[in-house]
Amino acid sequence: MKIQYKLIKNFLPKEKFKLLKECMIGNVNNKSNVDFPWYLNLTVSGKKEKDGIYFIHLFYHANQINSSFFNYLQPILEIIKPKTILRIKGNLYPKLNKIVKHGNHVDYDYSHKGLIFYINSNNGYTILNNKIKIKSIENSALFFDPGITHCSTTCSDKDFRCNINFNYL
Repeated sequence: MKIQYKLIKNFLPKEKFKLLKECMIGNVNNKSNVDFPWYLNLTVSGKKEKDGIYFIHLFYHANQINSSFFNYLQPILEIIKPKTILRIKGNLYPKLNKIVKHGNHVDYDYSHKGLIFYINSNNGYTILNNKIKIKSIENSALFFDPGITHCSTTCSDKDFRCNINFNYL
């Protein structure tokens, strides 16, 4: 089975990307502070076995906006034009000494549209169906069906790896 996906680099105009990035992680170069809330999760893949920790921010969940930062996503939503949003979740994976692959999973157990939007560049990646490795490059958008098996990794070259998952119809 051939996995269908599309990767678009420089997805957002620079100024719109800069606003979203600084909202979520601040201006790392200038060490500016950010009041963006991140919440600890004790498993990454959602399975019972521990496969690492990470921090999440639910922008949209359970059929409602769940974040006062939701409006920062409008430039992306205007491009993808979802009919229905299932979930939008920010992910922040802390740096480890080596890259650790998390457990395989599906976001929902049916075919739907998905987008992983990469907030910062690092040596971590996304793996689709145990075969296709997508590098984390800031302002890139990976479109794929999150109903197929995929997984994430940590990074080892930056303080953290950050992205946003969009699940929609």
